[in-house]
Amino acid sequence: MKATVRFRIRQHANKGRPGRVWLVDFEDIAGKRHQEVVRDAKGSSSRELAEQRLEQILGEKHEGLVSARQRRPFQQLRKQYLTDITPNISAHTHGEYKGIIERRLAPTLDHFRVDQIGVPAVRALKVALIAKGFAASTINKTLVVLGMILSTAVADRELSFNPCDHVRKMPYRPSSVDAESGEVTERHALTRDQVTALISASAELAEIAAKRASTLETEAARVRYAHSQNCYHALIVTAARTGLRVSELLALRWEDMDTECGELSVRRRYRNSSFDVPKSRTSARRVPITSDALAILRTWRMRSPHKSPQSLVFCSARGRPLSASNVSRRGVQPAAKRANLTGVGLHVLRHTYGSQLLAAGEDLATVSMLMGHASVSVTATVYLHAIQKPLGDSASKLERYLAGK
Repeated sequence: MKATVRFRIRQHANKGRPGRVWLVDFEDIAGKRHQEVVRDAKGSSSRELAEQRLEQILGEKHEGLVSARQRRPFQQLRKQYLTDITPNISAHTHGEYKGIIERRLAPTLDHFRVDQIGVPAVRALKVALIAKGFAASTINKTLVVLGMILSTAVADRELSFNPCDHVRKMPYRPSSVDAESGEVTERHALTRDQVTALISASAELAEIAAKRASTLETEAARVRYAHSQNCYHALIVTAARTGLRVSELLALRWEDMDTECGELSVRRRYRNSSFDVPKSRTSARRVPITSDALAILRTWRMRSPHKSPQSLVFCSARGRPLSASNVSRRGVQPAAKRANLTGVGLHVLRHTYGSQLLAAGEDLATVSMLMGHASVSVTATVYLHAIQKPLGDSASKLERYLAGK
């Protein structure tokens, strides 16, 4: 009966070359026997290298890792990862991940086997991205995606730990540019008077557009010119009174609006020229509409040539989806300029809506639900300014407590 080989190193004839090479002879965690020739980068083989490799194999077996021959190349791993996550994420997110992988990870890591991507390799990738001038947020997102890919290798016992967990992310100030619209999104809220001024300015622009439209030669031009500003006015009012995201506003259909109950349902979003599911599970929600916004929407539906339940609420004269950049450039910015306001965009209106709800005394959990945030903690972080109290109040409370009052 043949003796079972556990772990050993031995010399072996170097086929096709003079001399002998050192190899490690071992069994993996499944009991399968392997013989692995050990060489350095220059092709030299020595007992010292073989002993180091055997020590590494012993450690890997102790940690329950599969053998080196069973570990996948990074190229295979990242392709499998994209296939596996397809049913669980939106088409937009899948495309975003695919772009990050193919443009920033594949060129650097595809020639590595997964277990060769250690902490030094991840640090080197980070340094290379910095050298290429990528923004801190872009670098961090790249490292997050790499970490998610490598986490599958950890789960499959190809890695004992995720090297991305040991590389610090880039410090950065949150971007002031909204990912959906390209608008400046500094976290400031408008006052009630400023919102009123913006809505009034938008209504005035719609009236001016209607008068100018009557002077145009063709019926199609008159309809198109008047349609745009009336549409923008209704959209601005809806944004200010519901706090919907830009992508959610652009995807609204008349069937999503319950005029009897005064509510609208967020069922989809429109961004990057395509419709998609809501941003997250909590983004699919029902939002109440204020009476002034409801009146504007009813008037707008009567004026709009696209009134069917399946028609978009906010669309071009031909019924096509609007682009966020056009809404900002042709609708919001002219109204803001007329109202003498700066730094105003649809995202600012969303932030204003959330701040006004809290100022009106609405509880944080309800505001979080209406905004479609992933959790109450996200709402608390975003609207910290709205829920903070003067610090002097704390000192006063402490003094009253110490005085026994």
